[in-house]
Amino acid sequence: MNVRESFVSVQYLRAVAALLVVLHHARSPKPWLFNPLEQFNGGTTGVDIFFVISGFIMFTAARGEQVGTFVWRRLVRVAPLYWIATLLMLALAVRGGEALTADRLATLWKSFLFIPHFSLDFPDQVYPYYIPGWTLNYEMFFYALFAVGIAVGRPLVTTTCIIGGLVILGLATQPQSAPGLTYTNLLLLEFLAGVWIGYVHSRRRFQSLALGVLLPLGFIAILSVGENVILRGLAASAILVGALSLERSMPKLDLLKALGDASYAIYLFHVPAMLAVSAVIKRLPLPQGWLQFGVMIAATMVASMLVGLIVRRFVERPMLQNLRTPPVFWPASKRVSD
Repeated sequence: MNVRESFVSVQYLRAVAALLVVLHHARSPKPWLFNPLEQFNGGTTGVDIFFVISGFIMFTAARGEQVGTFVWRRLVRVAPLYWIATLLMLALAVRGGEALTADRLATLWKSFLFIPHFSLDFPDQVYPYYIPGWTLNYEMFFYALFAVGIAVGRPLVTTTCIIGGLVILGLATQPQSAPGLTYTNLLLLEFLAGVWIGYVHSRRRFQSLALGVLLPLGFIAILSVGENVILRGLAASAILVGALSLERSMPKLDLLKALGDASYAIYLFHVPAMLAVSAVIKRLPLPQGWLQFGVMIAATMVASMLVGLIVRRFVERPMLQNLRTPPVFWPASKRVSD
């Protein structure tokens, strides 16, 4: 099943989620920028929406794949573009005078291998070298758990038991290591919520227009609940269910669909786009105030979308087409699923 063709609503949500993250970083405090949204962290909710969608897509589109094929496709979907973005940020940092110390190199190889670790620049945070990649540590771990589920023929039951067990373990033991904090985090429940939405949708599709009210209510909720992960996950789940229930009545919005297709590229490359925009806006003769802030936000959003669409068209899509089929040496296995 081709999820991009079958669930336009999901692609629209991906676009919205990516732009929420861009908004969050665009309004990050800067000494030279008037910032009325300094205390607004609603943009981070884009990540919660992404995580729930990821679980849904894995169950809906990938549970019938062979294990080897599943692992290969997840790797080529996530890793190469992330590595390119990381190397770009590294090049910019080195050009700006950053030294490649032993500690920095250790951070880099852990980042490339999706090994959670504490950041050199933010010691209390589990961040890779390129900070937006922190979400990919969760994605790759979830893919690994789902691959185990495919291998044993029960992806729904397996992911539910493992994620549930890890979360309970984390609550009981309060781990302090970077892997422990990551692999027992409540955020894993958002992937699991998406898996269960996929399961229910596969049995009885969400077609009642009445459920569509969950879409606006979910957005209102997710922007209102603060940092509570459980409530955010529930709100993101409501958003997805609401969108799926409106799938048949969704209008055709080519730009929003294209932004959804490019959402991963937007997510990865919006930071260098924002840095370029910031360098320009900072030098413009704009008084510090609403005009300057509005120009900064608008320019960052537009630049991030354009860069994402370009990367999608000329880098990501050709790369995925060329790498979609596993090489002959890649292990395949018998396809099993619920």
